[in-house]
Amino acid sequence: MENARNDKIIKKKYMQFFISVLISVLVLQITTIIDSMIVGTAIGTKEMSGVKASNPIISVVIVFTTLISVGASMVISIALGKRNNKRANDTFTFGLFASVVIGLVFTLLGIFLSNQIVSLVTSNADILEFTQEYTRIVLIASPFMMLSTYLGYALRSDGFSKLSMTLLISGGVINVCFDLILILGFNLGVTGAAIATDISYVGATLIGSIYLFMKNRNLHLSNCFSKDSELKDIFVKILKNGYPSSARLLFTAISILIANYIIGKYVGYMGIAVFSVISNLSLIATAVFQSSGAAMLPIMGVFYGEKDYKGIGLLVRFVFGFLLLLIAIIIIVLVSFAPLFYPLFGIKDAPGEYATYLRLFSIGFIFAGIDYLILYYFTALQKSYISVIVPLLEQIVICVPLLFLIPSMGMYGLIVAYIVSEFGAGFITLLVIYFIKKKKKYQNMLLLPNERTDILLDFTVLASHAEASIVSENVNNVLLKNNIDHLKANRVAVILEEMIVNTKEKEKNHKKVYIDVRIIKGEENIIISFRSNSNHPYNPLNESDEDISQKIISSFAIKLRYNQIIGFNQILMEV
Repeated sequence: MENARNDKIIKKKYMQFFISVLISVLVLQITTIIDSMIVGTAIGTKEMSGVKASNPIISVVIVFTTLISVGASMVISIALGKRNNKRANDTFTFGLFASVVIGLVFTLLGIFLSNQIVSLVTSNADILEFTQEYTRIVLIASPFMMLSTYLGYALRSDGFSKLSMTLLISGGVINVCFDLILILGFNLGVTGAAIATDISYVGATLIGSIYLFMKNRNLHLSNCFSKDSELKDIFVKILKNGYPSSARLLFTAISILIANYIIGKYVGYMGIAVFSVISNLSLIATAVFQSSGAAMLPIMGVFYGEKDYKGIGLLVRFVFGFLLLLIAIIIIVLVSFAPLFYPLFGIKDAPGEYATYLRLFSIGFIFAGIDYLILYYFTALQKSYISVIVPLLEQIVICVPLLFLIPSMGMYGLIVAYIVSEFGAGFITLLVIYFIKKKKKYQNMLLLPNERTDILLDFTVLASHAEASIVSENVNNVLLKNNIDHLKANRVAVILEEMIVNTKEKEKNHKKVYIDVRIIKGEENIIISFRSNSNHPYNPLNESDEDISQKIISSFAIKLRYNQIIGFNQILMEV
């Protein structure tokens, strides 16, 4: 075969998910930044520091949100890849149930115990009142915080990336609008900022609920507690797939909590304010890293369910190069414009060393981005024990001890802790991966299973009449060389030619349509996997008296199935 498998389809699908996730996360992060800007400029630096000091507590809710959302979305994606719709539906339903129940627990904690919790984690008396007020109000809306995030992940798992993006963007826009109304209009201060955040969660959840009424969705509500639902296994798999990402958030919350405490005690509230600015700007970088990894999850989940390991390898190689480019752009922007950011957060006439803090801090993004990619990749590969090594080393084992440099080094101690912990975590994890590769004799550092011996052909073809004829002839020759029966080889070749031609004919806007073809030797039959990126897919299951190709394909194929999963048009045939 002259054709070889490439990343044309994968790259386009990944970019669709990446842009959707990035816009969603960026809007969420930018609204968080705007929160700090509005509070810092309209109310005061102490109030901004108080809101910042509440982050570790709010992060605990986000830890559980991420655990359920990431874990369930991966289980759903793998189930859809295996065409197990019942398991996907049961997982989707249980995720909704768990989000509501856990959210209500945090609501009760917010009502009755928030002041006591804040008193334990905030060392600076100047900001204690503001932190208590903000935390108490935001925790009340915990069920909606969890539901809105969960629905965003579930929608992406089902290919509804635009609705997922709309959900999160709407939440951000609502937050900013009510910030302006309640803080500037009604002069409610920190209380107004917290109420605006709550309203944004409720609004996002209502928008996400539209999905439940859409007819073309793959996921539906089910009785997930029935005896045949495999709920115990689903619960375990959700935890297994979700805990690496949630562990990172938990460990980060712990390190930020300790950093806030040490900075507040030894540097003062201006130190917390500087940390707040650096942290808020870091949210932009984090949004890029998180989006780069999260955009892989639904694709890798489906590919893993299909055992399409070559597709996974192509995806990861593209994402790695793309991420390095984005990291370079972020660092250049922050280094070039560092002095301009502090006034935006109400810190006027900032000393020159404040810009130096930000510039030095940005160096750590090189290693942080790679650490994120490692975490998401091995989560999707179902090797979560590797994924959890990264945040454990990064935030606890390396970072926390180094934070105690702050009393002697000031904010430079924080920068050293960040850069060393990000580099050290990635380096040690790569060493662990290398030894696993050597011990278990994997082909490369991706730790993918060895090439499947049952795959006869795996290639990408441009849908065109000329390519259809060439592919048909080449496939027939390859099958014959692999001792496939002449009649069966000829039928496979004819089916592929008809599918390629009709896929091209169905695409009316003349865009280039690429098709990934895998031909697998089963125990008795030949299995053809036909995946395209067409906007107007050809479905041979749609019977028509005028469609001669459909009659030929259906007569040659023993089994025929069409699925549209995460936007891929996939046809499976047995000949």
